[in-house]
Amino acid sequence: MSWRESRPLLALHAVVALAFGGCGGAEPVIESAEDADREIRFERSPGGVYEVAPAWVRANLRRVRVIDVREERELREDGHIEGVEWLPLGGLAVGAATWSREAPIVLVCRSGRRSARGVDVLDELGFHHVASMTGGMQAWRAEGFPLTQEPTYRPIHDEATASRARLGEGEEALDVHWVRVASLLFGGSQACVDGRDEHPVLGTPGGDAGELVLALATAESVTGRELSTAEVESVLRDYVRAFGRFYFHTDVHAMEQLAASLRADPRFASVLAEDPSVETLVRSPPQALEGPLLEALVHPEHVGCGHLRSMLRHPAAYHTRVALVQEVLVAAYRRLVRHPEDVELVVLEGSHREGSVMIVRLEGDVHPYSRVPAIAPRAGTTSRFVVHPQVSAFVREQNAYLLLEETTTLRDAGVSAESFVARLAELAAIQAETTLGLLAPDLPREELLFRGRTLSSRAPLAAD
Repeated sequence: MSWRESRPLLALHAVVALAFGGCGGAEPVIESAEDADREIRFERSPGGVYEVAPAWVRANLRRVRVIDVREERELREDGHIEGVEWLPLGGLAVGAATWSREAPIVLVCRSGRRSARGVDVLDELGFHHVASMTGGMQAWRAEGFPLTQEPTYRPIHDEATASRARLGEGEEALDVHWVRVASLLFGGSQACVDGRDEHPVLGTPGGDAGELVLALATAESVTGRELSTAEVESVLRDYVRAFGRFYFHTDVHAMEQLAASLRADPRFASVLAEDPSVETLVRSPPQALEGPLLEALVHPEHVGCGHLRSMLRHPAAYHTRVALVQEVLVAAYRRLVRHPEDVELVVLEGSHREGSVMIVRLEGDVHPYSRVPAIAPRAGTTSRFVVHPQVSAFVREQNAYLLLEETTTLRDAGVSAESFVARLAELAAIQAETTLGLLAPDLPREELLFRGRTLSSRAPLAAD
């Protein structure tokens, strides 16, 4: 299947009204039989995402369903397409449960990155005709197309938006999205604690990639044996099969450093001259350049996740090996190229401006069907590191059982579940505290305690 593969769709032969303030199940309006017969075709970008240009969206506003997946404050502050539907990215999977899988949908965000992630979410749910608007609202504005800051967008009301809440006021306000833990085990993922993410996350250092390095380092610790590259790739494959998508992130600064390095390499000169986007190259490299690209991607200055970069620079403090961290990154990038539907690579924007570390705790134990509060690390000018230790511990234990069942090295060594989980928890605490000590040494810490869906307490933690 080539990257230029397209998704054809004969538009609906009916006129369906889009009622303002109506429910999220509204279908696109087709004004005439001629419009209805004209084929809608979404094409893959070089990065593998189905995309359409802003000019196409403007010309087809009444033929497709356009959904803005930004946070509501962004629509109000930055402007939006008049009359667009609105559902934040975090609520997309639940909100889409009752939608037609055949209707054409275009997702919109600020730059095109979140909407591309939304396309992946809907694709996994069986939607056949979904695309991201290339360049997002930044490109729409650059084209000079009309937008408004008046609240003409139409919220999609359903369980997803009902499960969202805004707690507090001003700089202390929290954007919370309630998520069932089971969703992390079946097609979900944990994001990093990074304070630059704008949508609600369940935070753990390094996201899924950090957790995988932790689990593999634990395996090496309890067996006294280094895992091979083939074993690392096998574990990642089993992880994806068991838990769904695999999350890891980089940032624009690391991408810029990577681009500068590759442009100085004659092997990449012609490729980057044809398409200067280094992100496109990372997601879809020529086969002959995949090896050199992977070598470049694992250099610390080209790793945009602070947790993983710190592991590469201070392996002894993390009780792990540089080569193991590199092998996890290489395995993740390789799977991104070969099976992009399995991997969620997020490129975070902006610089670190975190002002605190937020530790989210729940009253009582975490179970598969517990509802837990995903919290947006960044809201307006306020940014913080967000950590969910109980949720991470629960998911981490499931990772342990997967490794014990699927890794020959552990089975042959006769490692018990109890000893493995105990060492895993011990190493997790060391690695998390090391990262916070390196990235947030002087930041105040606060603990949030939730009782059910109620924020029971919010208090600063005394420094050690």
